Amino acid sequence: MKTKRFLLVAGIFVALVISCSSSSNNDDDPSSSSSEGTPSSSSSDETPSSSSSEGTPSSSSVAPSSSSALSSSSVEPSSSSATQSSSSAADGPCAGFVEGTIRINHYGKDKPQFCDERDGKKYVYATIGTQIWMAENLNYDALGSKCGNTLSGSGSGSLVDDNTSTCDTYGRLYNWNTAMNNFASSNAVPSGVQGVCPSGWHLPSDDEWAVLETAVGGSSLAGRHLKATSGWIAYGEIQNLDTYGFAALSGGLGLFGFNSVGYSGYWWSATEDNAGSAWYRNMDYEYEDVDRSFNDKSISLFSVRCLKDEPEAGNEI
Repeated sequence: MKTKRFLLVAGIFVALVISCSSSSNNDDDPSSSSSEGTPSSSSSDETPSSSSSEGTPSSSSVAPSSSSALSSSSVEPSSSSATQSSSSAADGPCAGFVEGTIRINHYGKDKPQFCDERDGKKYVYATIGTQIWMAENLNYDALGSKCGNTLSGSGSGSLVDDNTSTCDTYGRLYNWNTAMNNFASSNAVPSGVQGVCPSGWHLPSDDEWAVLETAVGGSSLAGRHLKATSGWIAYGEIQNLDTYGFAALSGGLGLFGFNSVGYSGYWWSATEDNAGSAWYRNMDYEYEDVDRSFNDKSISLFSVRCLKDEPEAGNEI
């Protein structure tokens, strides 16, 4: 706030002499002594957000996600989030939210969050190597996206347009064209494809997925280190360590219905294989690797994990 100063003149003297004492009593605008208010960080943490307790996703009991409630009064902003996020405008879905506010115990780890200014949903994220990944699947209701409607006691069901408890846990499912949102295929690092992701984030290319796998020890054991410690069907000696907080869940896929919840998770890349198919990553309950393959762009509905854009020089987070 810029303070305006005004000179008070006691009077006009015939001799045109101004008293020194009168000039020393000039008054400042009262506002000059007040500082501009700092944006409050006591906003509601989630528009629905994740609960502080971890749950094992199933058809009858789903783990909390970015759409379940958690008051920000119960958490303290992280030390790295002293300033208000640029996406937290004075009004709108993210009003008052502070970038980096911690969500307690998201699948066993406390994680910072950001707010999607399109709908106010809050998402946790994790730093892995040189990348910053969303630590849960996107749940943005884009035209053409679907929610799984899991049948009680099974890993399959139908696809619906309306939000469901399954989407609250696993996010929505997208065909490749919806995930890309009219962007062209890219295998660059970074991909440059915002696609269906929030502002400041992008759909990772096939090569960016490869960077992630390398950072966690290679694709052959990447599933062990990226899968959440709960929410997967137990199998033999398979260990899901979630070493880096990525918390990959077995959200299934949409393919002639809703399938494989508890058994598998599928995530699109921004890179097509050919005119009809695109590359994706898959993790399965009975393996410790991350599988790379391609599938039909239009009929396959997979999850989306967004990757944070690289900061501009001088604006590092």
